[in-house]
Formats: sequence, C-alpha cells, structure tokens
Amino acid sequence: PYQVESPGSEEIYFENAGSATNTGWEFRINHNFIDQIKSTFMVTYQNFIYRDYSVEGESTTAQLSGNTVPGIPKLLLGGDVRYGVAPGHFIGISANYQSEYFTNNYNGNPPGEGLPSENYINDDFITVDLTGGLDVPLGQLDVSILGEIRNVLDARYNASIVPNAFGHRYFEPAPGRSYTISISLKYSHK
Repeated sequence: PYQVESPGSEEIYFENAGSATNTGWEFRINHNFIDQIKSTFMVTYQNFIYRDYSVEGESTTAQLSGNTVPGIPKLLLGGDVRYGVAPGHFIGISANYQSEYFTNNYNGNPPGEGLPSENYINDDFITVDLTGGLDVPLGQLDVSILGEIRNVLDARYNASIVPNAFGHRYFEPAPGRSYTISISLKYSHK
C-alpha cells in the first residue's frame, strides 16, 4: 500500500511488489495449573523479505531486494493467566510484546531525504491488561459484570501504522490507560 503525494487525500493505493519470501512460525500452549488457574502463552515469528522489488523514482530506480516488508513485526509474544475464584468469578492478567518494524518499503530514508532512521521505525512495546468478572444470579435474572483496565502501565506506543504514508504520517497512536465496565443481563423464563 502507498499514498499519493496530496495533502488533502487520505486515499490508499496498492501496487505489486515483484516477489517476496514470507517465512514464519507460531507456537501456542494452554495450561491449567489447577482447575482454578488457566494460562496461555503464544509466540509468533514472521520474516517477510522482498526478493525483487524495483521502485521508480523521479530520477532513479531503487532495487529494494533484501528489505523487510513494512508494517509487519518479526516477533509477537503474549501470555495471560486467569484465576477463577468460583464459576463465573475470575481475575486475570495478560501481557503482550511486539517487536519494532519499518514503516516504509525503503526501511529508512527514501532517495533524496535525510531524516533520522528512527522516523521510519515503529518502536517495540509491551502492554499489560487486567480483567475481572463476576456473575450474580438474582432469581430469574443473571447479571454478569466485566471490568477491564487496558494498558495498565500507560505505555506510549503506536497500535498500527499506515505503510508508505504520504508526508511521514505513518504512525497511529494507541490510547493510554483505559477502563471499561460492562454489564449484561440474562433473563431465564422458568
């Protein structure tokens, strides 16, 4: 994907990139320590490399063979642990890590630009979330309450990017710490 050089346009276009080699693997394990404690651990590795990709500029043609495809982190790690106090009553914690990745096909400065290389990298980050739930039966009505604190550590990070964005507008910041409470009601006709 790419954007055209027009300040008033948010349109995204696509072009073929010659060829790329995409390799990777994923591993996930679920484990119950005891009936009340459940855990999940996940790791994903992905390596997407251009094998042949010629980009024509105003005065030059660049061969991007060997560059990584932008917008794809090489490493994702995640895990969560949930403790069930009783059926319908639980607390949990989850953590996720995402490695840094490039924001453009050049993996840095396009020809003719002299900005620092960090302007083209989405930094790695870690997030931690807390959750808790409670089910309360009230006769024929079941009340479920779910509470979440997302990004407990109030990490500053970009949740995603716009690859090859015009005007270096690559980064889409994620929200800071946030709180959510949801209540659901279920009526059973007996």
